[in-house]
Formats: sequence, C-alpha cells, structure tokens
Amino acid sequence: MFKREKPSGATAKGHFEEEMSPQTASQRDNRPAQHTIIPPGVTITGNLSSAGDVHVEGEIHGDITCRGLTLTGQPMIKGSVKAETVRISGTFDGQVQAKKVALTKAARMTGDIYYETLEIELGASFQGKVAPLSKERQQAGVSKAFELETSQTKP
Repeated sequence: MFKREKPSGATAKGHFEEEMSPQTASQRDNRPAQHTIIPPGVTITGNLSSAGDVHVEGEIHGDITCRGLTLTGQPMIKGSVKAETVRISGTFDGQVQAKKVALTKAARMTGDIYYETLEIELGASFQGKVAPLSKERQQAGVSKAFELETSQTKP
C-alpha cells in the first residue's frame, strides 16, 4: 500500500551523505531564505541568526539577527534584536534595532527601540527609550542582518 522506492543507484547512506555534503550546503545557500518557527514550549538559550524570517511563540534568551521577527502567542524574549522588521505581540526585554518596529496591543516591552518607522497600538505596554535609527547604528547593526541574507543568496 505505502511503498517507498529508492532512486536508482542510491542507497540510504549515499542519500544521507549527499544531503550533508558541503557542495549541497552551498547550493542550498542559493535558495530563498526559509522561515524559522520557535513553537510554544520551546526555550532557546543562546544567539539565533537567520537569513529569513523568525516566528517566535516560545522563549529565547539571547540575541537574534534575522530579516523579520514576529512574536505571537505568549512568547518571551530576553536579548537584543537586529532585523529589517520586528512585530511584537508578547513579552520582550532588551533592545530592538530595525527599520520597521510594531508593538501590538498584546506587547509588553521593556528596553530600547531604534527604528526608522515605529507603530505602537493602543493597549501596548512599553517602558524604555526610543530613538531614530542613526546611520552609524544602522551600519553597525541592522545592515549585518541584511549582509547575512545577501551573502547566503548570492550565486
């Protein structure tokens, strides 16, 4: 009824080795960036870097560098974030550096926000300071997230 056929001339071991080979890894880097999901009940302690978008419903205790960050459900982040866009609907304690930052009515943020565009919905809780994203801070911080993305997508 359910039968899995092996490709001709390939073994399970050979297929695994092919998937993990450096050549295949570099070929994967030319693919569009993937979406990473941290589900509820998962806690990550350490830094997270992604060329794509990160969706967090769990907890992260560390710094995050990505293209876009979305916090939904009941997430908790303790650390700093460098991204192009950040949307917070949960608990965040740290610093955000992004071109576009949005705090929804469910956001509970303590820390600093450096932004080009900032949106705070009625009902959001924010304690900290906000400042426009300076060219220096942009070059030192947010641009690193884009360098990560472009270096992995160039042929």
